[in-house]
Amino acid sequence: MNLNPFATSPRTVWHRQLINSGAHLALFGSRPLNTFPLEEVRQAADTYINRVKLIPDTQSCDVHLGELINEHAQRDFGGLKDVALLACMHLLSHDRGSSMLMSLKQECVSMARPDYPRFLRCVILSREANRLLVPEQEYRTAQALMRLLAEPNFLESVNNLFQTMQHLVSPAILFAEDITRILDSINFREVFKQSLDDLQANKKYMSLYTAVNWIRPMTTLQNTSTAKIVCTTLIENWEHWTAWTPDRERLMRWEGATFAEGQRQRLHRVFDLESPDPSGYRFAAMKESIPGGCFRLVTVANNDFRYLNHVLVLFDFAMQIPGKHAIELFLFLLVENENPVDYDLLVLTQTILETRNDSCIKAVWSWLSNLRGTSNNNRMGALTRLLPALETKTALQEKLGRDIANDVIQTLLAAKEEYADTRDVAENLALSIQNLAQAVLDTPWLRRILDDFDDTFVPNLRKLPTEDVLTNIFNSLQERHAPVQQIEEYLGIVFGGKEGDAEALLTSIQKAIRFMAPGVDADRANLGLAVNNLKGIDEDVSEACLNHILVEDLHIVRDLLKILRTDSNKARDHYHSHVRFARELARRVRLAQRIRVDQCWYKLLFSLLKPKAREIMAWSAKELPVEEWYQWLNNLKLLFPHGEGLSVTGLGVSREELAWWDLLSTKYKTAVEKLDEMHKARGTDLKWLFFQETDNITDLLDLLQRQDSPSSFQNFLVSCIKQRPYLYVVRLVCTSLAAANQASPQGQTAFQSIYTRHKQTTDEWWTREATEALTIAWRQSNEITDGDREGLAAFSELLGLGPDVDPNGLHFARQSLLSDHVRIMALAQELDQMRANLQNDDTARTTAFLAELGVEDARPGADPSIPDRLSSVVEGVGDRQYEICFPLNHLSALQRRAAAIDETTRMVLVRISFQTPQPSFCVHFHPNDDGSGRNHNPAFSGWEPPDGKVCTTKPTLLSYLLNRALSLFLSQAQRDLVSIYEMVTTLLKAPGANCVVCSRSMGCKLWRPSFCSDTCGEIFQRAPIEVRTCHLINEPTILDLLLGSIYAAASEDTSDLLPGCPVSRSNLRTVIDSFPRLISNTSAAQLLSLIRGGPDPMAVEREQLLSWMALRFRGCLMSISSDLRIPSMPGVVQFMMLNAPPEREQAFSHYVGLAGGEEAPSGGLTFHGTSVERLWKIVTEGLRNVSGGRGVALVDEARTAMDYSGRVGAGGNGWQKSSFMNRRLMLACELVGHSRQGTHIVSEEARVAVRYVLLCPDPEPEDGEDGEAGQQMQVFRMPVTSTGDVNETVRGHFADIRTGELGR
Repeated sequence: MNLNPFATSPRTVWHRQLINSGAHLALFGSRPLNTFPLEEVRQAADTYINRVKLIPDTQSCDVHLGELINEHAQRDFGGLKDVALLACMHLLSHDRGSSMLMSLKQECVSMARPDYPRFLRCVILSREANRLLVPEQEYRTAQALMRLLAEPNFLESVNNLFQTMQHLVSPAILFAEDITRILDSINFREVFKQSLDDLQANKKYMSLYTAVNWIRPMTTLQNTSTAKIVCTTLIENWEHWTAWTPDRERLMRWEGATFAEGQRQRLHRVFDLESPDPSGYRFAAMKESIPGGCFRLVTVANNDFRYLNHVLVLFDFAMQIPGKHAIELFLFLLVENENPVDYDLLVLTQTILETRNDSCIKAVWSWLSNLRGTSNNNRMGALTRLLPALETKTALQEKLGRDIANDVIQTLLAAKEEYADTRDVAENLALSIQNLAQAVLDTPWLRRILDDFDDTFVPNLRKLPTEDVLTNIFNSLQERHAPVQQIEEYLGIVFGGKEGDAEALLTSIQKAIRFMAPGVDADRANLGLAVNNLKGIDEDVSEACLNHILVEDLHIVRDLLKILRTDSNKARDHYHSHVRFARELARRVRLAQRIRVDQCWYKLLFSLLKPKAREIMAWSAKELPVEEWYQWLNNLKLLFPHGEGLSVTGLGVSREELAWWDLLSTKYKTAVEKLDEMHKARGTDLKWLFFQETDNITDLLDLLQRQDSPSSFQNFLVSCIKQRPYLYVVRLVCTSLAAANQASPQGQTAFQSIYTRHKQTTDEWWTREATEALTIAWRQSNEITDGDREGLAAFSELLGLGPDVDPNGLHFARQSLLSDHVRIMALAQELDQMRANLQNDDTARTTAFLAELGVEDARPGADPSIPDRLSSVVEGVGDRQYEICFPLNHLSALQRRAAAIDETTRMVLVRISFQTPQPSFCVHFHPNDDGSGRNHNPAFSGWEPPDGKVCTTKPTLLSYLLNRALSLFLSQAQRDLVSIYEMVTTLLKAPGANCVVCSRSMGCKLWRPSFCSDTCGEIFQRAPIEVRTCHLINEPTILDLLLGSIYAAASEDTSDLLPGCPVSRSNLRTVIDSFPRLISNTSAAQLLSLIRGGPDPMAVEREQLLSWMALRFRGCLMSISSDLRIPSMPGVVQFMMLNAPPEREQAFSHYVGLAGGEEAPSGGLTFHGTSVERLWKIVTEGLRNVSGGRGVALVDEARTAMDYSGRVGAGGNGWQKSSFMNRRLMLACELVGHSRQGTHIVSEEARVAVRYVLLCPDPEPEDGEDGEAGQQMQVFRMPVTSTGDVNETVRGHFADIRTGELGR
């Protein structure tokens, strides 16, 4: 009740004082704990007991205050039990106070989310309220726990907590298990371990040592000690840390040091030497632990611990030297060195470090690091820098002198070989050799060592050019007319060791350099240099040209200089210059200028062309535009006329080639222009045309040259060149075109047929594989010639068709051609019916009209017993024997699968005979089982309707349905062909509308034919097994799913979930395990053979189980294409339930009728999660309101239903051969009268129809799941489909199920 604000009773005043004190804010609000108004609430309690005359620490006071505390907690104005307890704590007896504090602890621990901070705050404040109630060590432990829970510094708080607990003996309130629970609430084990792992991973071993140092005293505590109990409970292998005694000063230096970038990471192996021993042998540190792998961190010779300690000492020494290179040297020699550390390596390192000079250490480190795997330039640079750095370091000179001398010799020899292999002046390499040589000559102590090795080495170094000479030579190369060739030859001799007169060359070069002085005509000098550098020129021609340059007209000099001077070594650039050379000479000849062109230039051009004339001609045909190519040929014919000393034929050009080129430029000019445009667009060339690199070119040229419009086929061939103007394409086009031009009539048909089908491929009416099959069939035909075959082979390759028949392509071609045949036959029937109708109206005019059209006049009446309206579908095959044709093109692929009709079956043929009193009949399927060419063995009406095979037709569900229907129909003395035709047509229009046994109406629309009653079911059991089980063996994935459900149900009470199962519960799983693994592409015949065949003792029971399943499961469950699936459910396997068992489907149809019949809107999409073991019961009987519930539970959201879905194989109860293991099972249902409301409890179970069975990836795979399946489940996630997004699409599917339009 609410307090009266004017009340003055002591209780009321006390309650209000506690509330107004704000104590609750310090306990549960934003104020710190030290602001708790303890004195204020204590005083309020003291005042209260004085007013009510209670004596503290008495039983009556304990009882009264206990009631008062509970009353305060139950007030509706904000009273808190904790505040009331703390206010009264000093007034309670020790036992009562302890009891209430323990009660509060139990209350905090028992909460859904234990409130440990609340309990700890009360313990701390209880100590301050009554020092005798809470011992000091428990009080300090509670404070330490509060600090740890605040997490400002986790490891420091842990240290403080356990040091405090070391003194906690015989606790009264805060026991070890309490502390353990509190620490568990913050994941202490994981956080503490992760913190230590992070420090160890980052090599912060000083921080790590500090973090675990508190553990060492645990060994001295008794096992009953609170600290030791908590430590043992929470810290696994804590004794491991007590053995670790590293060099702490070294750890502090390492952790506080500043290293250059990347060095700390590279030093990790050194840091690890002071890390804890992981071997379990309790060594003081890793550096002492062979089992722990100390010698794997730093490899030392003979696994000598002294070497390992020396490495650490040298590291400490290196850290004292300013600069980064001391550490780099240490890493290079002692850590990253692939060779074990031995005494000599340690002494070498120490000697280098003792210089205490970063520059010197850097020079030595640079030299050592460049000894292997680097370029000669780098090695020479390192040696050049090293020698002056060691000038005053006598200790290093003695230690490294001979090694340095040997490296100098080896490096200069390698540089010499490298220079010998270079193709240019290699200025940098030459200067590096010269610089190192000079550095050696400037180092007396090294020269003495080199003289001991080879007394000729240093004298040879003195023969190298000086730096000034090299600089002048390299500077001259900047001049455009420098003697580059001579310079390259000279440098090759002095630096590369090649043979030659270096002094003479140097003299010549220096003269050439002086000749480059100002005043010399640059153009004449440059032209002379260009001519002199030409390769392969006759010496007389070259000399004549050089002499003539001095007196040649300056205009010619400048024109020729532009052409002949080139810095490129590429052949194409030289060929271009030859073409330009010829063009310039021909231009001057044509202009007949007064300045005569000297004969030496003709000879020079001829000398340039002749050695590689064929290559140049091929290049020009490939690179030059057509017009320039013709000009180039004309220039050559002008400059080198046929029959004179310098002639075109002397350049390797034949007269036939000249004639061909003339023909292209005259007769085929337009065709060449068209080809040129095609090749320009694709960046290709016409070399194949100019040099006739393929046969039948003239066929292509004639086609392109003609003025009239070519055929579509010819246009296609030309387009192939446009799209891919490559030689191999041109060859195929020319071969195809020539073959087509000369093809036989059948060959022309073959070309046109393949071309037409290829065009249909782009419209998705045909496939590429089908075209391959068609092409191979034509090429194997005996009706075409060898020339046709060769052309078809080329055309096939042009289309990119393979040489082998793809089974899928052959199947597609066959199916398409059969489909075309059926379509044509249907059109023919339609036309024939029109003819018959016209004949009936006006025979004479119709006859005349058909004659005008050239159509055969098949007059009716040839067989008077066949009605005119059936003349197109009924054929007389004997005396009172008829064959009636029923096309099946009205059935969709989905309807065919539901009725188990083979996809290749195009029509049903019913043969009727009225020769005997009892009419006989048989049913066949065209084209694969039409009974043609065989003796017929029909069934007779009036006998028992047939259950098995009739005539030669293989038993199928459709043949069973038709045979029994015909037997019953004809037994009623029906001999009217029209009635028979209409009866069969009605059955084929909706095969599932009538009972397969008695032909009675099923009372609702069914996709899959079934029986109507238990009596018919017993008769149906006599049908062949392939008929009874067709809906299972035709869909192996459906059988897989249903077997998995039965397998799971075998662990339950089978009398409820598996009524009538012929296999005992104890043996059921064994029988299912004996089934083969069910693969989706296994044919029905193969699968049935695997289930029934072999000496397997389980074969009989497998067949019994399969038969029972086929008779119990009377619905239609099918795998479906993507367009029929529920959208937005990635990774979900979906099966569609086209109809439920007949009784359930009929009841559902009743509710649909109440909602408006077929015109009513479809039911809404809902979801239902269920267990795997109940799936069999659901698909055979429908969703039921089980266990006396309020109704069938459905939800609008898939994710909600997922919470109730079972997992295939959960708990190890799954069929291991199933492909659906570890998937979650969910159903999508149609609900009549649906409106979105989240959850539906449907009491009228017939309003619900299961429409989809969904197998979803498990969003939360079981613990321990591994392997491929586990990985897949971790990749997939729960589908997030919302019915609001997809309801309209799925409603359309629901409507199409009832109208039969689904899948069309």
